[in-house]
Amino acid sequence: MNFYYLIAAALSAVTALAHIALGGPELVPVLEASGLNAYEVTLSLMLFHITTILLLVNSAFLVFAGLGRDRAGAVLLIGITYGLIGAMFLWQGISRLGTVWDMPQWLVLGLICGALVLGSRFENRRAQGVTGGGAG
Repeated sequence: MNFYYLIAAALSAVTALAHIALGGPELVPVLEASGLNAYEVTLSLMLFHITTILLLVNSAFLVFAGLGRDRAGAVLLIGITYGLIGAMFLWQGISRLGTVWDMPQWLVLGLICGALVLGSRFENRRAQGVTGGGAG
């Protein structure tokens, strides 16, 4: 068992739930009142739902990775995905809003990436026969 991957899974799942519970009610009324045409509103909603799917699927996979072994490549891809999305939030916050705090999603995505880095280090140590830290 890899405790760090399970931490990343829990953070990812909580992020998915927050995305659904807070993002939907915040986004839909703004889109409906925006004056965008039906295609643009639908496209924006699709991107929201695609994000939801990615968060949920990644959360489920990280649970399996935390309970199993030898999934380093897929975990790396999930980490890169979350890292790039986090960087996008940072860049858009700085360049469009003048602050990173109006869209702080980068913070939890960074924590997930940090847990994945720790989990990968743990996996590497375990593969070398070194135990301790993160074992369950």
